[in-house]
Amino acid sequence: MVKSACKICGKDARFFASVDSSQHCNMQLDPAWPKTGVAVSYFRCESCGFLFSTYLDDYTKDDLCRLIYNDDYVKFDPLYPRIRPEINARFVGKIVSEAWTGDSLARVLDYGAGSGLLSQILQPDIAVDNFDAMNPAFDRLPASKYDFIFCAEVVEHIPFPESFVKDWTALLSDGGVVVFSTKTLPEDIDSQKGDWWYLGPRNGHVSLYSGESLGLLLGQAGLRYESLTDDWHVAVSGDRPALDLQIVRRLVDMQPKGFILI
Repeated sequence: MVKSACKICGKDARFFASVDSSQHCNMQLDPAWPKTGVAVSYFRCESCGFLFSTYLDDYTKDDLCRLIYNDDYVKFDPLYPRIRPEINARFVGKIVSEAWTGDSLARVLDYGAGSGLLSQILQPDIAVDNFDAMNPAFDRLPASKYDFIFCAEVVEHIPFPESFVKDWTALLSDGGVVVFSTKTLPEDIDSQKGDWWYLGPRNGHVSLYSGESLGLLLGQAGLRYESLTDDWHVAVSGDRPALDLQIVRRLVDMQPKGFILI
C-alpha cells in the first residue's frame, strides 16, 4: 500500500486516488477536454482526514505561472477574474458594516487577492490591502496587523498548509478574524474518490480539507477554528473576536450556494 506522511499531523496517509493532471473544476467545460497522460496521486490521512497531493510540492513560482496559473486558467475557473471578486466585495462590505465590533475603522486584508479587484470595488468606502503570492504587484507580505483577513478559494491551492497559517498568525491583530472559503470533504468522499468535482489538479487544488484537519492545523498555531458551512470558515486570534461571528454566520447564509453558472 502506497503511503505518504500527512502534511498536517504527520500520521500515515494512504493512497486515495489517481487522476489525470488535466482534471479541473469547471463543470461547464466540455468533458472531452484533452488529457495530458500525467497521473496525479492524492493521499488521505488516516487520522485527521486531510486529502492532498504532492504534485506541486517542487514547483517554483515560475513553474506555477507557466503550467497552472497561465492564460488558460480562466477556462477552468471562469469566476476568478470578475464574478467572484464582485460577489466577495459585497460580502466583505457587509461584514465590515454589520459585523465589525470595534470603534475605529477595521484594518482589512484580502489574502490571495488576485488582481486586487475586490479592493478596487470597495474604495473609497473601505480600505483593503492586498496580498497575493502569484501577483508581483502584491507578493510581499505586509508588515501591518489586521482585524479582518478575507481569503476566498485560496488555501486549497497551497501545497504546504503551514505556510498560510504562519502568515495569518503574523498578520492578525489580537482578536483578529480570518473569514475564508474552501470546500470541505463531503460525507461520501470515499465513494466519490477522484470523481469529486473539487478535486482538480489543473485548478491547482492540491490541499483538500476535512473540518477536523482545519481545526487541527489552525489549533497548532493557536488559532480558534469554527466552521460556518461546508464552504465558509473562520479562524480567530485571541479570545475577543473583532467581528460578531453570529452576524458573519448570517451573512454567509446569504452567499450564493454551489456552483455559479455564468
